[in-house]
Amino acid sequence: MGIVMSKRSIGWFCCLMGIAGAAPAVPEKLGVPEKMGVPANPAKATVEPAEAAYQRGIGRLVAGDWQGAEQAFKESLKSQPNLAKAKLGLAEVAFKKNQNEQAAKLIREAVEAEPGNAHAQASLGHLLALQKKYPEAEVALKKAADLDPKMIRPRMDLADLYATVLRRPSDALILYQDVVAIDPDHAGAHYAYGMTEMRLGALAKARKPLETARRLQPSNPLPLLALGRLSLLQKDPDSAMTLLDRALNIQPTLAEALELRGDAQQMRGNPDKALADYAAAIKVQPNRMPALMKQGSLLLQLGRKDEAGKVYQAAVRVDPREALAYNNLAWMAAESGKNLDQAEQWARKAVELGPDVAEFQDTLGWTYRARGKLKEAERALQRATGLQGASASAFYHLGVVEQALGKTPEATAAFRKALELDKNHEAAAQALRKLGVS
Repeated sequence: MGIVMSKRSIGWFCCLMGIAGAAPAVPEKLGVPEKMGVPANPAKATVEPAEAAYQRGIGRLVAGDWQGAEQAFKESLKSQPNLAKAKLGLAEVAFKKNQNEQAAKLIREAVEAEPGNAHAQASLGHLLALQKKYPEAEVALKKAADLDPKMIRPRMDLADLYATVLRRPSDALILYQDVVAIDPDHAGAHYAYGMTEMRLGALAKARKPLETARRLQPSNPLPLLALGRLSLLQKDPDSAMTLLDRALNIQPTLAEALELRGDAQQMRGNPDKALADYAAAIKVQPNRMPALMKQGSLLLQLGRKDEAGKVYQAAVRVDPREALAYNNLAWMAAESGKNLDQAEQWARKAVELGPDVAEFQDTLGWTYRARGKLKEAERALQRATGLQGASASAFYHLGVVEQALGKTPEATAAFRKALELDKNHEAAAQALRKLGVS
């Protein structure tokens, strides 16, 4: 969700002038276009040459005739050189032709020509956001919204900015509500409002706007997808399955829906079906890291270690900075006692990427222990047990290494700490019994 900082066509002019409308930016393909209609003034019997050419340009733009639109807007500017809306029309044509620098230049010229033009300020704000000049973008978008109290686009863009990079979700919610007040049928605003509530953990509040978005756009799979995710968060896999199946009926290749359906299948206790859904998601989107990692984790839980290893190796090929995949590869190798040189490299890489993750330090220490490097193992496990989130297993592993080093008091303390964190840790309890300690 959020302002899309990408190469997609922005539809600046169409969106802002109200003639065609681009889908709201949250998410990229969701939303009800702003109402179409060529601006006109039927009260006037005659139209000034600049306005007539401008109207003709709009007609050509709506028809997809970029060359005709460009000629008409240029003609308009010959009659009225500082007509901001004609410059914005040319900017839209430039975007359509992937002439982004020229489009940006024209937008700035429009603002200089008419600083009080809400459409020009909104275009400038969107441009600045795309250029990652977020504070300047905020100023321009707020100015556009102040200039036109009923204008949707700058409010949506500003809300998206608050919801994402500026990390002000509460301010985003206010703006989404403003858009809904202006246009109660704006599916994009309802969707974004619900998504923001969900990400804030307000699950009960998220459902109503998401349901409204679904009602307004029944052929759009994304509200159904969001509602499926919401049901999973509320521990209701059956409802999630129903919603996700409906989303997939609309778009069978929606990778995120396939992945979430795999999550629902796991929650329902159907690991084979979950694996099938994860595999389907990866087939659609081979670089989909969450699905790869879930597939690997489930295979590991099922004891299918060779398959899990292949998945994790695929994951690090997709993203060489996926620390958990390195960690899990190292752990499996250390446990098997095979390929220990490579295991150490994987464990080191995980720690390099996540030095403050107790699990990674634990794996590194256990890998050192498998290689017979007990002092290195002790140091890594001491780091692991000193980090927040250290598990009972990390303390148990430290105890094993301390015992191997002949440090019985330290080993005893580590085993006791493991049992303190997990009273059912049988390996730690057994180690204490062997030491004759209760």
